[in-house]
Amino acid sequence: MEYGDPQVALPNEILRSVVGSGVHGIAITGTDDRDEMGVYIEPPEFLLGVEQHRQDYIWRSQPEGVRSGHGDTDLVLYSLQKYLRLAIKGNPTALLPLFAPEESLVITTGLGQELRELGASFLSVQAAERFLGYMHSQHERMLGQSKRNVPNRPELIELYGWDVKYGSHALRLAYQGHEIASAGHLTLPMPPAERERVLSVKRGEVPRDEVSQQIAGLEAELRARGDEDLFDKWQNAAIEAEDLIERHHALTGKAAAAQLLYTTMKAERERARKAYIAPLRQKIEELGRYVFNPSFRANLDEQTLGLASRTLDGVTVPFKSLSGGTKEQLSLIFRAACAILVAEREGMPLILDDPLGYTDDRRLLHMGAVLAKAAEQCQIIIFTCLPERFANLGAAKVIRLA
Repeated sequence: MEYGDPQVALPNEILRSVVGSGVHGIAITGTDDRDEMGVYIEPPEFLLGVEQHRQDYIWRSQPEGVRSGHGDTDLVLYSLQKYLRLAIKGNPTALLPLFAPEESLVITTGLGQELRELGASFLSVQAAERFLGYMHSQHERMLGQSKRNVPNRPELIELYGWDVKYGSHALRLAYQGHEIASAGHLTLPMPPAERERVLSVKRGEVPRDEVSQQIAGLEAELRARGDEDLFDKWQNAAIEAEDLIERHHALTGKAAAAQLLYTTMKAERERARKAYIAPLRQKIEELGRYVFNPSFRANLDEQTLGLASRTLDGVTVPFKSLSGGTKEQLSLIFRAACAILVAEREGMPLILDDPLGYTDDRRLLHMGAVLAKAAEQCQIIIFTCLPERFANLGAAKVIRLA
């Protein structure tokens, strides 16, 4: 089963972690599926304008309506906007990627790490209340009192007489809500004592009434603690939420600016490439006819602007198939043509280090004409140990270094 656009979500992920029983440390080998949750940065066009776009991506290995089991995978990715709304409200599952241990992380980028560093800012009285809300839901299902007509797991009812998985979820949420309210932290995996207690419930080793009483006791403690300074905590949570929203705007602004810079530079590069193709080919052919003959044609790779092939007397040969001497001559002609084009705007010199070592005497004469012609429009500097190779250049200033 799949909902949403994987081409939008998957390439733009900044954070993903395991969020199922494994991250809490309460997985029982051979019984649990794998749940993952992540966050992705929306493209700029999804943030600007009035058009609505889906803000999540969901993938399940099982078809819709089929309950996940051992070996199955459930993945949900939220856009940063939607994720922040959930995390600020204290959604218990949404908070997990912020506190998951390193071994539970699937994807973490620099922005993802920045988000994780803000984890404590999402823990508030509202978050503790949200944990209590989810705990109540699981507790009611455990007792068979849910008004939503959510089915229990028949196989667990048959084994233990009640749905121990609902019980383990409810007790875990009670422990974690209590920790958030009392310590302002969420420990993952759960601390050893609490983890072992939840596992014992999940294994059916604790009677249902005892579990229910413990959940009620933890809630009573949490309520008593929360009432002590609820207003101050709520104010602090509101300030932190406002700061997170500002950080979100800053991050999305940076993402939009980076995308705009990329598309602008890409478009300018394409424009410059297209503008150079025709004049570069013309200049190469003009110089090349001094060496070859009037039928000479140069064929360029339109993506790289490099020499793709040479056509002479109607016969086209790929550049890589030419002889070493011809490749050398064409490469020098190519560089001279580039230097001439650039010189018209920026005056860039052409520097050559002992070129034309594979060129015979007849071609040296012609290449001298090429260099002389190019020197009329740009400066050419040649370093060589064999000055006689360039005797055909005509008027040239010679500086001996030794």
